[in-house]
Amino acid sequence: MPEFANAAPSHAAPDDTDEVVLIFSYPAVGRVYVTALFDYNQNELLVPVTELFTLLGINYARGETQRNVIEGVFLTNGERYSMNFDNFSIMKGGRRYEFDAERMLAGALDFYLTPEVWREVFGLDFTFNFSALSLSLRTERVLPIEERRQREQARQRIEGLDFQRQFNPLLFPRERAVIRTGFLDYNLSGSSLINEQRQNYAYSFVGGLEFLGGDLQGSHVGGYTADGQWFNRTSNFRWRYVMPDNPFISTLTAGQLSTGGINSARIRGLSLTNEPIESRQLFGTYVLEGRAEPDSEVELYFNNRLLEYTRADGLGFYRFEIPLRYGTTRLETRIYTPSGAMQVSERQVQIPFVFLPQGQVQYNMEGGVLDQTFGARGTNLAAHGNVAYGLNSWLTTRAGLEYNEFESEVPNLYGSLSARVFSQYLVNMDVVPGAFYRAQSSVVFASSRSIAATYTYFDGESRFNSRRAIDQLNGNLYTPLPLGSLNAGIRVSGDVVRYSWGSETRGSGDLFFRLLDVNLRFNYRNTLIQSGSSLSRGNGQFTATGSYTIPRQSMLPRPFRSVFLRGSLVYDERTRSIRSVDAQLSRNIGRIGRFNVGMTRQLQNNITIVQGGLNLDLGGRVRSSTDFRGASGNYSARQALRGSVGFDDHAGYLQTTDRQQVGRAAASVLLFIDNNNSGTYDEGDEILPYAAVRLDRSASSRVGGDGVLRLTQLQSYFRYNLEINRNAIPHPLLVPAMDKFSFVADPNQYKRIEIPFYRSGVIDGSVQIRRAGETEGQGGMRLLLNGLDNNYSEVIRTFFGGGFYAMDIPPGRYTLEVDPGQLDFLGLVPFDGVTEFEIRSLADGDFVEDINIILVPPSEAFVPVTAESILEQQLFEELSTELQQALRNYVLAQQLIYTQDFRAALRAIDASLRIFETDHAIALKGTILHLLGDREEARRHWLRANERNPDILIPNTELLDLMMGTGGQR
Repeated sequence: MPEFANAAPSHAAPDDTDEVVLIFSYPAVGRVYVTALFDYNQNELLVPVTELFTLLGINYARGETQRNVIEGVFLTNGERYSMNFDNFSIMKGGRRYEFDAERMLAGALDFYLTPEVWREVFGLDFTFNFSALSLSLRTERVLPIEERRQREQARQRIEGLDFQRQFNPLLFPRERAVIRTGFLDYNLSGSSLINEQRQNYAYSFVGGLEFLGGDLQGSHVGGYTADGQWFNRTSNFRWRYVMPDNPFISTLTAGQLSTGGINSARIRGLSLTNEPIESRQLFGTYVLEGRAEPDSEVELYFNNRLLEYTRADGLGFYRFEIPLRYGTTRLETRIYTPSGAMQVSERQVQIPFVFLPQGQVQYNMEGGVLDQTFGARGTNLAAHGNVAYGLNSWLTTRAGLEYNEFESEVPNLYGSLSARVFSQYLVNMDVVPGAFYRAQSSVVFASSRSIAATYTYFDGESRFNSRRAIDQLNGNLYTPLPLGSLNAGIRVSGDVVRYSWGSETRGSGDLFFRLLDVNLRFNYRNTLIQSGSSLSRGNGQFTATGSYTIPRQSMLPRPFRSVFLRGSLVYDERTRSIRSVDAQLSRNIGRIGRFNVGMTRQLQNNITIVQGGLNLDLGGRVRSSTDFRGASGNYSARQALRGSVGFDDHAGYLQTTDRQQVGRAAASVLLFIDNNNSGTYDEGDEILPYAAVRLDRSASSRVGGDGVLRLTQLQSYFRYNLEINRNAIPHPLLVPAMDKFSFVADPNQYKRIEIPFYRSGVIDGSVQIRRAGETEGQGGMRLLLNGLDNNYSEVIRTFFGGGFYAMDIPPGRYTLEVDPGQLDFLGLVPFDGVTEFEIRSLADGDFVEDINIILVPPSEAFVPVTAESILEQQLFEELSTELQQALRNYVLAQQLIYTQDFRAALRAIDASLRIFETDHAIALKGTILHLLGDREEARRHWLRANERNPDILIPNTELLDLMMGTGGQR
């Protein structure tokens, strides 16, 4: 076995020690192989230093002059250490430890310490199991590898909040067809009046398919009445053509549809829009700034998830730029001061979907003939169109025109303005000249308290004011009550409408809380009518409701567990008596259904109503609903079946489901072993009937009788990321041709996705060390295998004679190199650089043999000399001189800023930029220009630097202004 490049020390591993390969286990690392030494004389295990430090993320470096010295920083607290294997001593945290030669060894490939030394010096308790050949670690310290994993998990959580979704390569784009069969939703029902022996039957069908590159759908309903009459009608026929990448026209629709605007109408006509097919998720960014004690740590939580953290600067300023999505965003900052105190502040930001990002334009246009009644042809025209524009991050404006010939011969113009004031206050104004003027405002506080109000003034009688009101005011207030675990709250709402003859006021109030696992709610509502000088009250009503779910862990018999109970009481204020009481009970039946029974007693009418129902999911293919009702001796029953049928025309397969599918999309994913290496499924290929894929959005999945995995409930025209789950396939040697990709879901059909599998590849070879003309195989070497076109990585170890072998390698291109730490330890380099090879996609697997890696001293490494390399060296030398000058000017500019000689700093940074442009130099020039008072030019340079490098740090302008205020301009 070769020794170090320098002469081996006298205390090198003795002949009575042997290498032993162990399975090392630690939660943050997993289970990996390590190479230790076993001393038979001392009956002691010696644990490798650099190999374990690498796995645990502990900083280390080999001494520059003393090659048998290992030094570095032990943990992130900055505690330094130094291990000297010449004099068997360790320095750590100002303390010196000394041991005998048997406890500190320098081997051929690593340094070694006994478990006793690890425990005494570093607090790492290693346990060796001889029978299992395993090594485990226990420690109370937080090791760097654990901190790194925590940071990685935090980054993953942050990435999960990145609303600009990152898509895998698009391998299956949108495929248009002239016609392709798709889905049929159905609902079959029958009802019976038992006393009268009268039956009614009804059916409903909704069909969808692809036609002329778009999606076509429509519905047909019919039935048979107890009077012996048949009825049927057809409705909702429309064809839609979607162009998701077209910024001017995203959707064209023809057929029966509804207009937008103030009053929606059903028409038969056309519509155009540029609204995105996938709803916008990200609205923009929100800047959160604040002050804290200098050097405080500040954490930002986004909807209760850690998003980012920073440290307050020397003046106590901190700043976050937060991605905002539509809806309600809850932000929380936690400030940890240097003294150990914690300060928490919360706020909520609301972005309604009526808001548009700054600079975005969106329009809608609809027009056609009014579809006045089912089965009748209208002759009145109707049209609507509007355009909206995002003026800035807090203001969106919209203008439109609406025409309905049936209701008015004059079109109505309208406009609206939507604003977000002080981040959380929403204001909306609607104007319809000659009809009405409306103002709305709402706010939701971090405590969940909310307030909303709307005022409408009507400008005379119109089709928007059929009640002939003068104006209307309504509002509501919700506030939680600080009553500990009661989860209590109050909601109050009211509505006032004024007429020429008086006014009408409606009010309602709710109090709700949770007491001993019982949810209680009390509601009171009433109406006040004022006419002239008289005031009358309506029928006030008080309702009390309680609900309780018997816990699953209850001591009651199993049939009574998880039962939901609900009861209510209604009190009539006018009669001063209880109007009705109600009781309901429901429970799930395993995973296949749910039943419910209830009874209502109307005390004023002396009527008792009983009802019951049973809902069953029949194998996920059909849903059955059975209902029964009885009152005053009259009884009725109803039975309904509903579901959907989808036809996969690629495979000629019919699949049923209990969920509606028309208007949605599906995919048939065929996993197969490509026995003839064609890349497509052919006769003779073997189907893999497993649900072995994951999507980045919700969907239903089922493996059909033909072995094909079918994904349903997809959103039409949406792009999905798909990932292969190899753990779901009980053939460990099979690897997919592509393991991550994306596809676009085609509407009203099953999209065909074929994924060929191949058997994994195998490599073998050897690692040899050449010195003084002699070559010898080297065992115990760590080889790093990394994919060039995939994320596959593995650590391979050489056997005693230097040979290595690895299997289960997916197809692709790879690099193979010796662990750089071991190369540095040995003082060797690869003779001809990093090894590259390729595993081909073959049904029987690919074999790459005789990969020989030869390690030599650096002076013997092969370096090809070419004309290009000579020219590169000359250019490098010339460029190095210029770069050094550019760097000197950049540093000089920084120094001149600190001395507040801003004019000289500008000259220095200009000299640096004339030699070589960097994003940091451009940003620094922006800072100098700001200090000189040229705000617009400074902003231009900062934007330019940010375009080149989005992570560039732009200074806080308040701090710069403070610097100008204290030092002035020079």
